[in-house]
Amino acid sequence: MTDTPQPKKLNLLLLTTELRPGGAEKCLVQLAINLDPELFKVIIVTLGSKPSSSEDRLVQQLEAKAIEHEFLNCDSKFKVLTAVKRLRNIIEKKEIDVVQSFLFHANVVAGMAIGNSCKVRFFTGIRVAEPSRIRHRIERWATKRAEKIICVSQAVMEFASEKMGLPCEKLLTIPNGILPVSQDQNFHPDEVGISQPYVVFVGRLHQQKGLIPFFEKFLEWEDTLPDFDLVIVGEGPDRHRLECLSREFSRHRVRFLGWRDDPASIISEAITTILPSQWEGMPNVLLETMALSKPFVAFAIDGVSELGSHEKRQLVSPEDYQQFFQKLAEVVDDQSMAEELGKKNHQRIQQDFTLKKMIADYQTAYLSFAKPLM
Repeated sequence: MTDTPQPKKLNLLLLTTELRPGGAEKCLVQLAINLDPELFKVIIVTLGSKPSSSEDRLVQQLEAKAIEHEFLNCDSKFKVLTAVKRLRNIIEKKEIDVVQSFLFHANVVAGMAIGNSCKVRFFTGIRVAEPSRIRHRIERWATKRAEKIICVSQAVMEFASEKMGLPCEKLLTIPNGILPVSQDQNFHPDEVGISQPYVVFVGRLHQQKGLIPFFEKFLEWEDTLPDFDLVIVGEGPDRHRLECLSREFSRHRVRFLGWRDDPASIISEAITTILPSQWEGMPNVLLETMALSKPFVAFAIDGVSELGSHEKRQLVSPEDYQQFFQKLAEVVDDQSMAEELGKKNHQRIQQDFTLKKMIADYQTAYLSFAKPLM
């Protein structure tokens, strides 16, 4: 009696732009770690270089789980063709069955590398509703060969169809999922000069996140707000301008902590998280906030509004800064309301945004469109 032949594992390549600890990158790493090892052999390829030791937490997680990963060291847009050539070589050498790209630049390079190949199944990801028509045209070209275009929220899927012109039949929504958030590293506010309750922002200091207009409006409304410190976790091109604006605050101190590997501990000690973003997809920082039973205050933009649909006291009409500061003051002043919002947030995570569900949805998508040979 002969043994039944075992199906060949799918060789899956996950492509990203960089591996610093951003929301998309965290999801990619969790996907790599938690996909069924009996069904998938995973390699992560990064267009850029290995992050510095202060920003390599995700790399450490991959190494701890023995997940294969490579860096193409093509950080510059002038190295696109080099990146395409190196990626194509990896696809051929590793006999890759499925490529999943994350983020805009990775989508473009993957589309160029795969070209008209019939041997590789191609999945792309749209993670933000970004208002750039030039990028939309490039994205339409880059995703022509894609089996599916995975969107992180219903709002992003609608945006991809209506604004970007991507074909509806290729669009699939798989929301981000999150593990129970660990607070292993205790954060001590006094060690970084925080002496009173604080509000926290976590994310890249970039135009998308809306911190510069937020700080400018904060100056106008500062006298109406209760006392609290403002803690900014992250780095980016807007930091210098934000530091200059923060020096004009009269009653509220701002602490810039840069990138940290313990954002959960910082969020868990805060009164609330704020997110004044101009556009998003499904921000991981709000998922982490909700998982920690904490409230948030955010503009009700696409993606964010879905997260707050169960409790709209946390949502503000886009660019209505008066309402934003009013809601922020309410959460800071009313501890019982903050606790109530946090409890509802945690329940919503348990119901709709678990990592287990996200992994199952990705596995189903890959296996449906990429049947390996026996």
